[in-house]
Amino acid sequence: MSFTHTQPGVQSEVDLDIQVQAGTTVTGTLSGPGMVGSALQSNVAGSGGQVRLTWTVNLFGSYSVSGTAGTSTFTASIVVQ
Repeated sequence: MSFTHTQPGVQSEVDLDIQVQAGTTVTGTLSGPGMVGSALQSNVAGSGGQVRLTWTVNLFGSYSVSGTAGTSTFTASIVVQ
């Protein structure tokens, strides 16, 4: 996971990059103090197998994501500061 301050002090983007087999559906739900929009994100891996899920947040703090990649489950976390 990584984050980028898209509007420093106002808004940030949290990204989760996963490498899976082409055609795999990846779904993740982000939890934390400053969600903007939907907590649930989903994407299907293209021919290279790379999937990026992106969320917008407007508060610093700890964020965690849990989800599925095909039939496997995963969790990840990050502190946005």
